[in-house]
Amino acid sequence: MIVDMGAETGSDIYEWNGGKSLHTKTFLIDERISVVGSYNLDGRNTYLDTEMMLAIDSSELNGMLREEIQAKTERSRHILQDGEEDLENGTGMGRQSIFGAVSSGVLRELIPLFRHLF
Repeated sequence: MIVDMGAETGSDIYEWNGGKSLHTKTFLIDERISVVGSYNLDGRNTYLDTEMMLAIDSSELNGMLREEIQAKTERSRHILQDGEEDLENGTGMGRQSIFGAVSSGVLRELIPLFRHLF
């Protein structure tokens, strides 16, 4: 999933399914700082998990990552604030399998019931 930070602030969310499962996050700050890794920006990752991120000060790397993200965004589904797909502006490419869609729906309902344990 490609996310323009802050879905709750009205930012755009794009979902890219390249056929592989990746747990990687990339944050681009200004034109120089790139933060790459598997760490989720939440308390669970801070105190319980062993995920990590690298912060790299390189305008060249930042530019390459921006180009790659732009290319993937153009081939991604645009997800609206209500969770529905924007059929006018998204590509619709890389749709989830039926199993993936059902699994995601079930997990979306079950996870809140157990969140207090995390």
